[in-house]
Amino acid sequence: MPVFTTAMPDINPLELLPQPIEIHLPDPVMVPEEVPTYVEPPVAPIRRLAAA
Repeated sequence: MPVFTTAMPDINPLELLPQPIEIHLPDPVMVPEEVPTYVEPPVAPIRRLAAA
């Protein structure tokens, strides 16, 4: 029975591994893709309206 209790604390290192892996993937992919795409389209149409 004491073997099961030792297996519980082993979950600590497992939780630390998946945490940084998930944060690193969405951070660099969502930031550079969503920021430039949303800023470029609105800038082009706004200048045309002001010139007209």
